[in-house]
This record gives sequence, structure tokens and C-alpha cells, in this order.
Amino acid sequence: MNTNRTDAIFFVGVENNLKYDSSTMLDRMRNWGRTWVVKALFVVLMIAFAFWGVGAGLAMRVHPVATVDGQRILGNEIDHKTEQLKQTLAQMYGANAPQVLRNINLRQEALNQIIEQRLVAEEARHIGIRVGDDALADSIAADPHFQDGGRFDPERYQEVLAANGLLPSDYEA
Repeated sequence: MNTNRTDAIFFVGVENNLKYDSSTMLDRMRNWGRTWVVKALFVVLMIAFAFWGVGAGLAMRVHPVATVDGQRILGNEIDHKTEQLKQTLAQMYGANAPQVLRNINLRQEALNQIIEQRLVAEEARHIGIRVGDDALADSIAADPHFQDGGRFDPERYQEVLAANGLLPSDYEA
């Protein structure tokens, strides 16, 4: 295929008309970057980041959804509880779960349950009710969900908790 001769002449003409001097934009930026003004600006920025960090402004603060007796309830805790409720309802209702879930405000239910748990725990502390470590261990060992062949299985315990998005410390609290 033939190249258009006028295009080639145009580009050659444009190239010949461009003039570069020794002081290009990059050279100017490099030279200006070595001045004391720019160095002072970088020192000020480093000090600001050292004291406040990146993103430590007011926009990055975590605001609690609710507070119970001085304890904050954060959104991620509600999200976690919402997922647990969704899984529980899915197991209970099976194929009908989507229909049931449409009629329930899971986030509000999760928040209500968290508030109730915190209030009950605070009241138990207030009146001196405490579950001993031995009683807790016996209760966990007796739970059939954590047993294999009628005996407590630590691996099964870990698996069941992980499947429900729980850590042993959360479950035992």
C-alpha cells in the first residue's frame, strides 16, 4: 500500500519546526526541586504526617451506631451479627429462607440482639452472676454440636465456630 506523500512531508515539516532549548520543562523541575523552598515544604509535610498520619482527619473517625452503658456498638459488629442471623435463618427455613428474609429487617434485629446481650451481661456483672471456667468448659463439652461419637472433639469445635464466623474467645465470652 502506498503511503500518502503529503502526510510524510507534513510530519517532517512539523518536526523541523519544533525547537528544543537546553532548559526543558523537566530540567526546570529538577532545578527547582533542589531549592530550599521545596525542601522546606517537604519538611513541613513530613512533620504534618508524623503528627497526624495519613487519613487521621475527622472523616476517618469511626462513629458508633449505638452505645450501651458506655460501650460502643460499631457497624462491623452489626454486620457480623447480621450475617450470623442470615445463616441461622437459612438453616432453619431452607428453601423458604429468601421469602422469610424479605420480611425481616436483619440489621435492626442484629442491633437489638447486641443491645440485649450487652444489657444482660452488664446486669449479670452488676448483681455478681459469673459463670466459672469449669462450668463453661463442661457446657461446651456437653454440646452435641461439638461432639464426635459422643465425645467432645476440639477440631470439631473449631470447625463449627469457624463455619459460623466465630472465634473461641467470642463464643466463650
